[in-house]
Amino acid sequence: AEYVEEKEVDIFTGYNIDGFDYPYIFDRAKALKLQDYEFYLRLSRDREKKTYAKKSFFQSAAKGAREDYQLMCQGRFSMDTIKFIKEFFKLRSYRLGFVAEQFTGQTKVDMPYKLIPVYQRGTDEQRAHLAYYCVMDAKLCLELLDKRKAAIMYVQNSRVCGVPWRFLVERGQQVLSHGLIARYCRPRDFIMPSGTEEQNDDDTMGATVKEPKVGFYREPVVTLDFQSLYPSIIRARNICYSTL
Repeated sequence: AEYVEEKEVDIFTGYNIDGFDYPYIFDRAKALKLQDYEFYLRLSRDREKKTYAKKSFFQSAAKGAREDYQLMCQGRFSMDTIKFIKEFFKLRSYRLGFVAEQFTGQTKVDMPYKLIPVYQRGTDEQRAHLAYYCVMDAKLCLELLDKRKAAIMYVQNSRVCGVPWRFLVERGQQVLSHGLIARYCRPRDFIMPSGTEEQNDDDTMGATVKEPKVGFYREPVVTLDFQSLYPSIIRARNICYSTL
C-alpha cells in the first residue's frame, strides 16, 4: 500500500494476477487483520471507497469462459498480461517462460512451486534467489506488454469505441459496438432503448451462417461479426488496406 501511494501507480500488471495474486493478497490482509485505513482505502485513489477483489465469471463466444477475480480499485486499472496474450495470440503454451521466449527471446528463472516456501524459510542466499525469481517474473511481464504495445493499443481502442479501458479486458465485443452506437445517437438526440431483465431472458433465434466464399477481396466487404473483423491470418500477414 505504501509503494502504491508513493509511486502513484496507474496500472497493475502481472501474469495471472486475476487468478492468483489478488485473492492471495486480500486473504493475506484479512489474515493480518489489517484495518481499512491501513490497506483497503490506501490502494484506492478515492479514499472513501475500499479496494477489493470480486469473484468474476465471464463467458463469450470469442473469448471463451473463465472464472477469476476482478480488482475493484478506484482510479487504478488492472491488466493481466496472460489475458492480453491469450486474446491476441494463438500459442502452443501460455506459460510465462514459453511466451517470453517467443516474444522477447528471454526466459524466466526456474523455480519449482514447492520450493518457494522452503526458500522463504531458508538462508539469506535462498531468499535472495526467491526475490530475484519474483523480480524477473515482473520484468518479463512489463517487457511483454511494452514489446506488443499493449497499453497503446488498449488506449486507442478505447478512444475509437468510446468505452472505458476496463471494458476491453472484462467485457465482450457487443459492448464495443454498443459504445459506437451510443456515440452516434448522443449528438442526434436519439434515445437508445434499454432491455429489461425479462426481455433478456427471452429465447431468441440464432443467426443464419452461410458458407464463406474464401479469398481476398479488394472491394470493401460489410462485416457484421466484430470479432472477425481482423482474423488472425490477416494480422499474421499484415493484410490491410494501408499496407496492400
